[in-house]
Amino acid sequence: AYIVPRKGRGPVKLEWMLDEPEDGPMHIINPAFIIKDWDREGFEMKINGKNVEPGRDFRAGYEDTPTGSDLVLWFRMHAREAVEFELSPL
Repeated sequence: AYIVPRKGRGPVKLEWMLDEPEDGPMHIINPAFIIKDWDREGFEMKINGKNVEPGRDFRAGYEDTPTGSDLVLWFRMHAREAVEFELSPL
């Protein structure tokens, strides 16, 4: 899983990209992300500017930690080009 870097605690709008590395082609296969200290707030998720809802190809859950709760995201996908992710609190 990727840990999405951020400053602070609680839900805030985050944007990140998985991009092609300098040393050659990339394949993105079923990425997972951990958003530290998000807590258990609701969220809206976009991939390449399009809303996605939890379901068969997108799963979301929370992991309790000593400092709060981390948001864990998993996507069923296979991409050969850059993918943009946007996470916003509700």
